[in-house]
Amino acid sequence: MNKQARGMIVVQFKADATSAEIAKVVSDFGLSMKNAANSSDVVCVVGVPVGSEKEWIAKFKKLACVKHAEPIIEHKPIRGEF
Repeated sequence: MNKQARGMIVVQFKADATSAEIAKVVSDFGLSMKNAANSSDVVCVVGVPVGSEKEWIAKFKKLACVKHAEPIIEHKPIRGEF
């Protein structure tokens, strides 16, 4: 059974967002980036207070610099997978 990771969300910023802009947005919310992968679209794992994931996803989705935000889903491998 898959379940939502608690205290973390994934945020995909638009391609024209700079690393500095992304860091400022996350910092201004009082949150922290758990990791970031630089590509044409920057995808970050953002730490949020446990239980408030949906609220933070909604807040990030309202920002002009954000392309997408969603919960992290933990997948359990099917027997024999990997």
